[in-house]
Amino acid sequence: MVVTILMPLCLCAGWVAVSKILRKSLVSVAPQFLLGIWVTGGLLMSLGWMLSTPSPLHSLAVSSVLGIIPIYTFMAAAYDGSLAALLLVSIVLLLAWILPMGFAKPERKAH
Repeated sequence: MVVTILMPLCLCAGWVAVSKILRKSLVSVAPQFLLGIWVTGGLLMSLGWMLSTPSPLHSLAVSSVLGIIPIYTFMAAAYDGSLAALLLVSIVLLLAWILPMGFAKPERKAH
């Protein structure tokens, strides 16, 4: 339950901080955050597990191969209990990225 609450809060803090530092809108930073979570999430979770095993070299090989596959992020999050947080964060970032595009007014050309 702690991960489900802390992960989205940390994401929001990081999202706002990065947008302020880069001087970009939250909407323009959302796709990079979403891609970063799904591409590196499995690798970083498996590297964390590697540190807790008695044979780190075997775990390093497995985590390097599986960790770069985005679906592994889903599987790893389900395994360690952070799936709800991963899905919540992904939905928030996806909506923050897609919804403003739908509300943008089309450009009108002068006749």
